[in-house]
Amino acid sequence: MARILAYICNDISLSSHLFKTVEPSESLVTSSSGIGWVQNERSLLRINPKPSRTSPIELIADVPARATIASLNDDQVTRNAHDVQPFRFRRWVFASAGMSSAEDLPRQDLVDHVAPFLVQNIKGSSLDEVVFHVLMTHIHQAETRAGDRSTEELANAILEGVQCLRELDKIEFQALIATHRNVFSVGIGSPIYAQSFAGLDVQEDALFAGHKPKTTSNPAFRAAMLQNWEEKESVRLNDGVSWIDANWEIQTLPL
Repeated sequence: MARILAYICNDISLSSHLFKTVEPSESLVTSSSGIGWVQNERSLLRINPKPSRTSPIELIADVPARATIASLNDDQVTRNAHDVQPFRFRRWVFASAGMSSAEDLPRQDLVDHVAPFLVQNIKGSSLDEVVFHVLMTHIHQAETRAGDRSTEELANAILEGVQCLRELDKIEFQALIATHRNVFSVGIGSPIYAQSFAGLDVQEDALFAGHKPKTTSNPAFRAAMLQNWEEKESVRLNDGVSWIDANWEIQTLPL
């Protein structure tokens, strides 16, 4: 199963402390992996098209960004670097899993729904990358109507793209989309799970035997993770487009 994870927080200096509490018990053997994030209005990628042993948390732990997406594939398929997720365009990054095969959903049918100026940004051969550009077509249309849009307006634009995809075929997939301020999830037939974190107590490392480390409370800290596998404390989201609002609550636009 390909694993995708999105992380967002309001204080990146505390992320490493949070990750210590959610680190998986063991790493995964992956055929390829990558992370994507946005800094200064520009999307950045770090990808590894070769097999490795890692975990989603290990991937994002050292990225100084408010919103991050990680992708790990374990299907043992040798990939061209252009087909390793996440994908990016301007200030957006994207990763998906569970997409229909090319035989079930012809690639050109998807490409026909991508804005002409966006087609040239498609570098690889995967359907996932084309799906990203279909969604980006609708996001771009929303952004150009009046500059920066609200989170809910962007979610509506993503939903329009999802509905466009559903008209082509009865597809099932999960996707995560991030920009510098927001993360969104898409679930069609396959669930996305969410975890929320409020407040964080950080204990200093012991300096010597008998030292009593100081604990610092950070009640204003907020963070959330969206992923396509279930954890003990996670909540299953309904099909549709979900996002984290200004109050750190999960909102969903149903299909």
